[in-house]
Amino acid sequence: MTVPDPAAAADGWAASLDLLIGDLFRWRDDWAKKGADRLPEFKTTKALARWDEFVARRLDVHPHQPGGQSHARRLALRLQDRRDDYLRWTTNFSIPATNNTAEQAVRMIKTKTKVSGGFRTLDGLQRFLQLRGYLDTLRKNRIDLITGLRDALNGHAWAPS
Repeated sequence: MTVPDPAAAADGWAASLDLLIGDLFRWRDDWAKKGADRLPEFKTTKALARWDEFVARRLDVHPHQPGGQSHARRLALRLQDRRDDYLRWTTNFSIPATNNTAEQAVRMIKTKTKVSGGFRTLDGLQRFLQLRGYLDTLRKNRIDLITGLRDALNGHAWAPS
């Protein structure tokens, strides 16, 4: 369990940033339903100002230290330097707002590694990943997994058009 940073808890910047990200999710949903492909400029300008304020507060609480920076300061600097990368999903709705799909794809490998200690051969790993990738593709395209596997074994593997 990670011990919370007392300065961050006292300042409340993390909770404020969490609220901002929640607002961004809601705004994105609302504007996507209206047919937009990005948040309007007045929304992004407001959000970026709030983001910058929260990061500045964090940097004030954790000033530069000669000889090495705290984890909190390094995080704040990343949030500052890579802000546009972190928020790109608000200016381009074709980019997913979360990376849950990627995390779910990797999670099975981590679980298998923990349970069985890993893969014995590179060939076994590659076969596992091919099968896993195929099943994920079927699932994402709402194709019945048993039917998809049966068709693949009969030489008629499904592929996106």
